[in-house]
Amino acid sequence: MTAAATLAVDERRVSRYLPYSHHVTDQIIACDNHEYLAVIKVAGRAPDAYAQEELKEWIEALHNVLRGLPMGSVGFYSHIIRRRVTEYPESTFSQPFASRFDAAYRSTFDASGLMVNDLYLSVLVHPVEDPILGTFASLEKADSQRIAHWQTESIARLNDILRTFKAGLYRYDPQTLGIVDRNGFAFSETAEFLGFLLSGRLRPVPVSRERLRDTLPYARPIFGKHGELGELRTVADSRIFGMMELRDYPEASKPGHLDRLLGLPHEFVLTQSWGSHTGAAAKKLVKRHQKLLVDSGDDAGSQVAQLTQAMDDLTSGRLGLGDHHATLLIYGDTAEGVRQALAHTATALAEEAIGFRPLEKALEAGFWAQLPGNWHWRPRPVPVTSLNFLCFSSLHNQLTGKPAGNPWGPAVTMLKTQTGSPFFFNFHASVEDLDETGKRRPGNTMIIGMTGTGKTVLQGMLLTQAQKFGATCVVWDKDQGMQVLIMALGGRYFNIRLGEATGWNPFQMEPTKGNVAFMVRLVVFLAERRGETVTTRQHADITRAVQQLTTLIDREARTLSTLNTLLPNPYSEDDSTSTIHARLAPWCRGGEYGWVFDNPSDQLSLATDDGTPAIFGFDLTELLDDDAVRGAATMYLKHRIDALHDGRRIINLYDECQHPLKDKHFQDDMQDASRTIRKKNGVLAFATQEPGAITQNPVGPSLVQQTATLILLPNPRAKARDYIEGFGLTPAEFELLKTLGEASRKFLVKQGSSVTVAQLDLSDCEDELLVFSGSPDMAEIAEQAVAQAGPDPAHWLPLYLDAVRQGRIVPASS
Repeated sequence: MTAAATLAVDERRVSRYLPYSHHVTDQIIACDNHEYLAVIKVAGRAPDAYAQEELKEWIEALHNVLRGLPMGSVGFYSHIIRRRVTEYPESTFSQPFASRFDAAYRSTFDASGLMVNDLYLSVLVHPVEDPILGTFASLEKADSQRIAHWQTESIARLNDILRTFKAGLYRYDPQTLGIVDRNGFAFSETAEFLGFLLSGRLRPVPVSRERLRDTLPYARPIFGKHGELGELRTVADSRIFGMMELRDYPEASKPGHLDRLLGLPHEFVLTQSWGSHTGAAAKKLVKRHQKLLVDSGDDAGSQVAQLTQAMDDLTSGRLGLGDHHATLLIYGDTAEGVRQALAHTATALAEEAIGFRPLEKALEAGFWAQLPGNWHWRPRPVPVTSLNFLCFSSLHNQLTGKPAGNPWGPAVTMLKTQTGSPFFFNFHASVEDLDETGKRRPGNTMIIGMTGTGKTVLQGMLLTQAQKFGATCVVWDKDQGMQVLIMALGGRYFNIRLGEATGWNPFQMEPTKGNVAFMVRLVVFLAERRGETVTTRQHADITRAVQQLTTLIDREARTLSTLNTLLPNPYSEDDSTSTIHARLAPWCRGGEYGWVFDNPSDQLSLATDDGTPAIFGFDLTELLDDDAVRGAATMYLKHRIDALHDGRRIINLYDECQHPLKDKHFQDDMQDASRTIRKKNGVLAFATQEPGAITQNPVGPSLVQQTATLILLPNPRAKARDYIEGFGLTPAEFELLKTLGEASRKFLVKQGSSVTVAQLDLSDCEDELLVFSGSPDMAEIAEQAVAQAGPDPAHWLPLYLDAVRQGRIVPASS
């Protein structure tokens, strides 16, 4: 016998339990008993990286809005709907490896499942139920004119409340549900929300002439005669559910008191209601309770004092009082699974001093009480203050990022938050609710992570996922960490070795105005490498020689050695100075640095006319500690790469950026580029293991200020000077970062004031990990595979993977 077979089927019409009549405006629904309802959906605010004092400030701000409302004539329902989703973004990749990884990465979410928390706040305006005013009683006997006047007044009052609440909730991203147009047909978002509460399923609800109470029922609720289980049955399927109610309130509440629910692995609906009392009714209730305590003779002095303070707060308007109830409905595949989920959830909440108990005899009442406006079905409402209500319903949530409508279209990738929710990652910061596709917004990114925290893997994964955009990618690499990946994506990788000819010849570039100006700049830079300055006359000589070289000399003969013959070389008896000709001699063929620029031909090609992906990697490891060569090499590469910034999408990744940032010219270039690259549709991404190398760099503060997205990997030894003063973290964010485990694969993503703890788990992508996290020996194996099978990744990559597995090379985890 199935669990459903043990449940009692009640043939009564569902509509008789629904108080909903019809839309009186696009956003407001008329209910029974002359009540009017509107629903606000909120994204919520992420509390993880904030101190308790800051969370109290959030609650106080909400409370200031709430206590300014007309108590006694307004009530609230809040709902958290936690549900499973399959929201992995659809993407198209031209490279087989990128496509293969995307499929493997998607499967990790399919296996583990994703959960989202949808937050709703329902506002209801009703007649004052007060024996003194007697408004409710008068409406019961009123004529149609009196009722119409009440409706007009209620709609105006509710619209005022909505405006006030939306202004107070602006940090929570509020959206009032209403009637919307879909393909020329009108649908009610509010009714769809109510329908989910009723049936446990999301489905469209078109606007019709019928009463909402008659159109909403989709599933038949079946309640157990004895026990906490029920079933929502449709023609096609059914859902088993169980319910609990809040019975044991804590002695003191705190902001986010029920936040433990947000990360539980169960689908559920948390319903809370708070029906406000008028000031007179609230004070009467407190006085009665105070008298009971005094008359009882118990040692309740502290409680009496608390009630006295509460009376004072109610009189002054600092607090409101209302009847509160909370129920938790949990879905499951089987009756036993639901019971286990109920027990697990009750245990988790008990750790917060909150007692949820199964709804047994009151199961049906608890179910109908989930629906906003069904006040009389609430099993056991308890009087609590307005501040208590907000502590239980704090509107906290995990940020989800922006899945679409970003400057480059869809999100770069999807990550998982601590609560199992999806987080859509983007380089760019853009307005959440606007479609900003094609807009050139800031997208500069910093990735800060110590060795062993997964920085290289994260970089490789993001670069691979970004291939969906068809963006040109330029990687300044170190220790060949990304060589295998760039080769696997079909890109070109250049290993620059100290003392080996680079194949670079800047003087064979097309003699455009910009290139000629760069040649002059480069020669001046080389001439000043040993600390000697270039005079105005010497600068004129250099400019003249470059002009002669580019206009009078054939291209194949344009070399640094040829240029040096065009420079004057007068004899000087002053040993303290040297000619430009003499200073350039070490950089000419046969000299100490002749291998850098004085090559017969320029073999650095960044063209992609042959259809190969525009992905380029440069390993500068051996040059980074040589001050003379590093500065000259980075200057030339930067100039060549700048030519790619022609409006195309482009990502510039500088791994271990602290090394090129030692040079003044590179500092100046990066400071300028960080401010202007968005106008060229580009992104700068700086990565380093040494946060101080950025924050204490002369241009570091400027680079941080121009950063749209900050990715901070775990660092238990983080210094406040770097992270709080340098990167602008709050003390709470800083402490959170230090608590993340080094092997947790978790990290902070900070965009503006928004912070999310995200996680990248690639444990099921073993082959891809062998590509993302490279090293010199793994790069050598890849080169051997290419030599054996050819440059097509489809041919050499399987050989590489087999060789690495057989050699049992453990990939670096940096």
